[in-house]
Amino acid sequence: MGPRVFDHKEMAARIMDDGDVDGAIKHVLGMLSGKDNKTKYSTFRNIRAHILRQEHYRSEEGYQQLREMAMRENLNPTDRSLLQTLLFKPLHFMRWAQVCKRYLSDYDLQQELQEIKIVKDPFYEFDCPGKIKKMSKEDEAVHVATNHQHARKPREHYLFSSEEIDDMVRIATDYIKSEMDWTRKCNSSRLLECLSLLTGRRKWELCSTMKIKTVPNFPYQAEIAGIAKVIDYKKSDIWFKIPLLAPIDVIIKGITNLRVFGHIMGKYGGGAKLFPKMTHTHYRNVYADRAYEERQKNGFHADESMSALEWRRSALVLDMRTYCERYATMITDAKDNERHLEPDQQDKPRSLSGSACGSPQYDMHDSVRCGGQYPDESGWDHDQRLSP
Repeated sequence: MGPRVFDHKEMAARIMDDGDVDGAIKHVLGMLSGKDNKTKYSTFRNIRAHILRQEHYRSEEGYQQLREMAMRENLNPTDRSLLQTLLFKPLHFMRWAQVCKRYLSDYDLQQELQEIKIVKDPFYEFDCPGKIKKMSKEDEAVHVATNHQHARKPREHYLFSSEEIDDMVRIATDYIKSEMDWTRKCNSSRLLECLSLLTGRRKWELCSTMKIKTVPNFPYQAEIAGIAKVIDYKKSDIWFKIPLLAPIDVIIKGITNLRVFGHIMGKYGGGAKLFPKMTHTHYRNVYADRAYEERQKNGFHADESMSALEWRRSALVLDMRTYCERYATMITDAKDNERHLEPDQQDKPRSLSGSACGSPQYDMHDSVRCGGQYPDESGWDHDQRLSP
């Protein structure tokens, strides 16, 4: 990753403290000359997000309006509770509640909430030009298409062999079972990698918001609540079933140890990675593909008939469009399942092989370790130490 083009703290001060909105907009557009519109729009959003992370930019007048709204007598109980809770939330969450459109159940009340200037001026004047916003959607479509054509990054970025996934699952499972000092960021960050692979969940969910419980008779399933990026607040306490790539007791142990360290949202790195090739998209894509391959073992939607796409998007708790655009770009080679069949099954005419047969019962006892040991604060081995 190259150096950051903008110092967000400096840009925030230029906008909010100096009031140089026009100069800031010209500066951003000038520095990004030649970049696509998606990049330009993202930069404006990132700078605005940085401003919203600074509590001293909250408008006291706007906050007072919010407080008066929350104290009204004619509110329905749900909206009253949500507004009163909002009073204790950080500035960026208040702004999110305003623009998400469905935070409150009363439409007119939501519109009134949206009109409150909860951030000091001139925040609202600093925004991406409308023409660039519109054109950024076209750039986003190109971005998605080139990614699916495996043309956006080197080809090896998209390819995973079944053996490679086997190794990662074994390493992740055994790492969670190992004894580490989980208060160290380097160990906790690698634990987070393992859980991302085995559950397909977002990092902040695993670190903070997700609740989990067992599904009777299905050790490779879990019920979860508190998932991120659910616009409808009413779903925050709805439980969803998901498949797992490791038994539920292993996952619960991992999450318990993960939360020993207080991770900061968006800052999850620490030392050398267990799986250097993996990104957020990789984890979710590989997880969904492997879980589908192992659907006979995990029993997820076992009694229902559905397409592979529907099964995978359900495992990730996503809408179909998001799944297809974001998490269906990798090629994960399925094992030749025919070699896992009984001899009499192999001899039958027209027998199926590959993913159409469902998944084999994978042998989990052959632990694969890197260099014969797991990384802890002393590193992979005596010659290669990991930074804390």
